[in-house]
Amino acid sequence: MEIVLRYQINHANIVPFSGICVEAPNVCQLTEFYPKGSLENVLSAHKVPLDWDVKFSILKDIARGMEYIHGSSIGSHGRLKSSNCMMDNRWSIRIGGFGLEIVRRSPKISENISNPTSMLWTSPELLREHFQLDDVMPGTKPGDVYSFAIIISELCTEEHPYALERNVLSTEEILILLKNLEDPANRGLRTTWISYGGSPTDNMRPAIHKSQLPVEPQEQRGLVQLMASCWKEFDALRPTFKEVLTQLNSIKPVKGDLVDILIKRFVDASKELQIEKERLEELLGRLLPKKIVEDMIHGKKVEAEQFEMVTVCFSDISDFVSMAKELSPYEVINLLNGLYMCFDTIIENFDVYKVETVRDEYMVVSGLPVRNGYMHASEIAMLALNLMAAIILIARYTSVNRLLMLRIGMHSGPCVAGVVGLQMPRYCLFGDTVNTASRMKSSSTALQIHMSEATTNVLKIVGGFQYEYRGEREVKGRGKMKTYWLRGADNFTKPLPNPKLAVSSELQQYK
Repeated sequence: MEIVLRYQINHANIVPFSGICVEAPNVCQLTEFYPKGSLENVLSAHKVPLDWDVKFSILKDIARGMEYIHGSSIGSHGRLKSSNCMMDNRWSIRIGGFGLEIVRRSPKISENISNPTSMLWTSPELLREHFQLDDVMPGTKPGDVYSFAIIISELCTEEHPYALERNVLSTEEILILLKNLEDPANRGLRTTWISYGGSPTDNMRPAIHKSQLPVEPQEQRGLVQLMASCWKEFDALRPTFKEVLTQLNSIKPVKGDLVDILIKRFVDASKELQIEKERLEELLGRLLPKKIVEDMIHGKKVEAEQFEMVTVCFSDISDFVSMAKELSPYEVINLLNGLYMCFDTIIENFDVYKVETVRDEYMVVSGLPVRNGYMHASEIAMLALNLMAAIILIARYTSVNRLLMLRIGMHSGPCVAGVVGLQMPRYCLFGDTVNTASRMKSSSTALQIHMSEATTNVLKIVGGFQYEYRGEREVKGRGKMKTYWLRGADNFTKPLPNPKLAVSSELQQYK
């Protein structure tokens, strides 16, 4: 008869009964398998963060299942606890571990006195009458409500019941205080509990910190009141599960299935992750070339690469050292910040990559990591002309209130480029082309664009640029080199600063 009654139990929040074996010593029942395990498993693993939307949904599932059991032929559960609340694939709770006395009495299933922890969910009035969980039998309806309150405390702390109290009291001592806190024989245990934060006027119950409760004041207040009513010392004063469910719906009136809530939350989180992903890619794009960032995102190995022909450009303020002596550190920073913000805006219009800025030196390159034929020289040349033209406008807005003595140098040739570093990765260039471009800049003069013969030859192929032969120059590390001044371009109409306005050569820094 007992098996028939259990088989007839059918509810969305009850573990369905599939079969039973009554032949000793293999007495057991067959139920569905739940990969997520029990609520106890989920809470103790701490692998899945549970917010209060999920926790309230869990409590409602348990209340609905228990309301059904209390209205069924089973009558009551008797051993309601988190380990008997199974979690299915839809994050819904299914209650098991009740009924079928023949199974519970099996030696393999029996939860005897050797495991006092299993009694921590048992109500005080049942603890006074029974010494082990098997003796509780189906328990009582008020006893189940008390057990529900202990599960609420588990969801708050995300730990086993009385986790805090068990720092100073054993499980057996906690059970003694639960049975009779006021017994004079228990005075020493009671004093220990009170000294550790227990209330001298309240009954022994799990300690819960305010930070472990819901954040919303209404939810926090409602949950505390519900918990207090469910674990009242006198069983007749405890609510029914129908009343519990009504209170839960009043505290947290969430509509819809938990999976729907989780899907919506996942969609919202995905949108936030996409925004963060775009921000991260934008940040990486400021440190590394776009193509390199895309390769890294797609898991491709970024190795150093040889480029046959690129154009490297350096610029600086020729009299920066003498000028900086006249300014405060804050004025120097503001000056360079304004200058580089202007330059960064300009380079967005060209196929170039800003390699780095060091003090007043600004380095860019074209032709890598994406090759662009002969256009690397023309892209750098047009950029240089626009930077030089911008100096006229920048002079009106800087704190120095004077024309900045910008000088530019560029050279074309082969180089090797690759990502260097892990914590602060940089896309770096290596090779003689970089050194020569730097020499073109340092051997230039203020308000002039200086370029090597190699760059000039590429510009001749592209066409449309005006340049002037400077002559042969002794370049450190390279010997004599033919160099040129870039004077303009056919489609460039912006005014350039007159080199005659440059400061005296004594104030310019040459390398």
